[in-house]
Amino acid sequence: MNRVVQYFRDVWAELHKISWPTRQQTALYTGVVLLVSAAVTLLLWVSDTVFSWLFRLLLSL
Repeated sequence: MNRVVQYFRDVWAELHKISWPTRQQTALYTGVVLLVSAAVTLLLWVSDTVFSWLFRLLLSL
């Protein structure tokens, strides 16, 4: 039982060593992730549309 208590004390001590981001940093990082996700989604959609069009063009020849 003593080892379990010591383990949780050590975990708690380690959690205090972490450099947590501020609310502003979290909002900024979330915005960056959403923006990059939207850009990649758009890029994949455009690529898929172009390749689908090219494939249909090749099949119709």
